[in-house]
Amino acid sequence: MKKQTTAIAGILVLVMLVVGFSPCKAQNESSQRIFYDMGLTMLADFTTSPVQSAVSKSENGIYNPWTGSVFYPDTTIYYQSHGLSIASYILRVRANVLQPSDNTALSLSATPSLQFGFVWENPGDATSLMACNLPLMAEFSFGAGSTFKSDADKGGYVGAGYEFNLSPILDFKSEFAGKKSWGMPAFAVGYRFWVKETKLAELNLKLGFGKNTEIPPPSYNQKVSAPLSVRLAFFWFMNY
Repeated sequence: MKKQTTAIAGILVLVMLVVGFSPCKAQNESSQRIFYDMGLTMLADFTTSPVQSAVSKSENGIYNPWTGSVFYPDTTIYYQSHGLSIASYILRVRANVLQPSDNTALSLSATPSLQFGFVWENPGDATSLMACNLPLMAEFSFGAGSTFKSDADKGGYVGAGYEFNLSPILDFKSEFAGKKSWGMPAFAVGYRFWVKETKLAELNLKLGFGKNTEIPPPSYNQKVSAPLSVRLAFFWFMNY
């Protein structure tokens, strides 16, 4: 599992570096429907994993006066990890499927991100580094940035789909007992505007959410929450 995780992370980093730093020339042909956007966020990318249960021996033993021995029953522990990215490098590839007008478009997008930050687990003190996130969405764009023929000053989009998470990537001590990979529904909204009339930018909010887990008693006062991912990021269009 650890080798597969490292391989997936390595492929993701390679693709992002190749596409992200390759030269992109603006295309004005009406047939051009592919958009490349680069994004960045700092201290505004947070993730909570689904709950993972594990059975272990209880620390509280039961003394048997007849045999003089102590019996340690099995207990279920519920693990959940949380991640905070110090900085996230994001790449979005969007393909317009339908363009009803110069200022509207229906699109499909993939937005891989690499999160440089910390991942910690509760209960326990396992702390690791880095994570990645991949939302796949259907989007409706309007105004600036919706098509290459748009002449609007402002624009935006709404999108919905499913995201895949891998967290943590680097687990040095192999102490994590919770989920390291999972998927959940996600949606995003973005507001697009021109910066000095030369570069199209976007303020983007992405939210992923999952179903909460019911913990049966006794839960030893463990507190868990529904899986969640929240990211506020700044994008700029690379080939627009």
